[in-house]
Amino acid sequence: MAIAVIQARMSSTRLPGKVLEQLEGRSLLEWVVRAAKQSGVCKDIVVATSTDKSDDPIVGEAERLDVNVSRGEMDDVLSRFLGALSVQPDEAVFVRLTADCPLLDPDLIAMCVRSFEKASVDYVSTILSRSLPRGLDVEVSTVRALREIDSFATGYQRAHVTPAIYENPQRFSLAGIFFEPPASDLRVTVDTEDDLEAVTQIVEILGDSPPRWKDLVELLRDRPDLASINAHIVQKDLAEG
Repeated sequence: MAIAVIQARMSSTRLPGKVLEQLEGRSLLEWVVRAAKQSGVCKDIVVATSTDKSDDPIVGEAERLDVNVSRGEMDDVLSRFLGALSVQPDEAVFVRLTADCPLLDPDLIAMCVRSFEKASVDYVSTILSRSLPRGLDVEVSTVRALREIDSFATGYQRAHVTPAIYENPQRFSLAGIFFEPPASDLRVTVDTEDDLEAVTQIVEILGDSPPRWKDLVELLRDRPDLASINAHIVQKDLAEG
């Protein structure tokens, strides 16, 4: 069993307040919390947000959803995760999720956690060699690894939590999960108004439940008009935040 840590903030540069935007009457954050709960592998869920007053609404939403909240620095998200996991032992396993990825598949979260348990590595994710649509990202590691990188991670490595792990394969053992046929050209994360429109239309078709990733990919392949809504969006580089 793992601890799901969901990072969330209101101050997105391209779509402020996006994590509390609504899909079928649920906030994006609620969609992610629900996926973590339904995965069956998360013994606890913590929303990691900042101490900035602008993030007070996130605290309120997390309390409504009956999940724990940990608050820390706005830009140093690694320190936020360390705060959220501060009472956990080194060997505790955590899952990193982000509140702007509402269409996460609970079975995918479970697959990553179980793969981590079987592989005896320091880090497992779907992003080492991206083959799923952007927005289905799941990363699994240990509190020990986070505490280790805290001593040397800088800049974007702290803003994005895990790069200092997977950028150091000589120091940490890594495993990636790859899916065929690849669908990394598709996008279901929410960073802009067009992204929000795309996932809104997807949910109108697939319904108010976490979609299976295969059903999501099949829909977007069958409906290129949906995939094209946000196909032009360029993902920001890690260094851009």
